[in-house]
Amino acid sequence: MDQKKLYGRWNFWEEFVGYPMMIYLWIRSQKIHERLRSRIEKAQQKSSKIVLDEKLRNEFLIRYDKLDNFFSFHFRDIDASRNHNFEEKIQYCLDQYKKESNSLLSSSNLMKLQGNFLNGAETTLFLYFALTQIPQ
Repeated sequence: MDQKKLYGRWNFWEEFVGYPMMIYLWIRSQKIHERLRSRIEKAQQKSSKIVLDEKLRNEFLIRYDKLDNFFSFHFRDIDASRNHNFEEKIQYCLDQYKKESNSLLSSSNLMKLQGNFLNGAETTLFLYFALTQIPQ
């Protein structure tokens, strides 16, 4: 995972916006695991509506392999082992997110990481659920 691609350039004025947003999210918003749960449910619902034929399956496989976000990087890493159930994979990704977020000093980078993690989770899991559904 390329750090420059994940965080982009650092601008000091982003910190003025970042800290109030972080404080608001800590106080009023749902926690990251609750927000991730809603993204998982959304991805499951979207993928259940898709009828997967061979052509679409191949397109989804290509898109799944080309994903480049924080969540997909760690999810595919543990998914390759095939020794873990879905909940363990999600917990592993959450642990990696917590480890990365604890190492960040910049509020703007923390907000970018959170957005990348949640949006990446929805995209990655949509493709994962679509590819793992049983053909009918």
